[in-house]
Amino acid sequence: MAFRIGDHVKILDEDGEGIIVRLNGNMATVELDGFPFDFLTTSLIRVDEDNNLIHQAHQKDFEELVRNDLSTNHKEVLMHIPMNVFDKISRRGYPELDLHIHELVDQPKKMTNSEMLEVQIHRLEKFIHSCIHQSVSEFVVIHGVGEGVLKSEVRKVLESHGNIVFRDADYGEYGIGATQVQIKGLFS
Repeated sequence: MAFRIGDHVKILDEDGEGIIVRLNGNMATVELDGFPFDFLTTSLIRVDEDNNLIHQAHQKDFEELVRNDLSTNHKEVLMHIPMNVFDKISRRGYPELDLHIHELVDQPKKMTNSEMLEVQIHRLEKFIHSCIHQSVSEFVVIHGVGEGVLKSEVRKVLESHGNIVFRDADYGEYGIGATQVQIKGLFS
């Protein structure tokens, strides 16, 4: 995701958000509380004024982005997203979606944090739509623990679907790194 001067951004692994005031290669100067600070662009995520993550998929159709706007190298990485919907099943019989980036792409080291998050959220949306299409009303999303950024974004996506309820998944099976999801109204 290319940043522009004036973009509102959040700094990964730190508290703070601000506005990009200068770009120089892979460095960005971000104004935080009136003071300029330099960050690597890989440590930034674009947000709106309400501090909600802006996904490229919300700005344009994601498939069109893959075809037209992303670099050839990034296209090749995205083409390796496994699309088998129900590869993994929990001990309780629910389909699982593992959003750890190494499960989704072949070469995650070539991606920025925001590109990784974009792929993870895109994969979650595809999984939700596949579950609805296949009348699968319950599944588990494995997001891991980390700093909580992915978990937070997963839950924002789930909240954006009016017919989905969720809770922490079974601690004995997943620890605190997964969310149990139920799609309401599929069998009513």
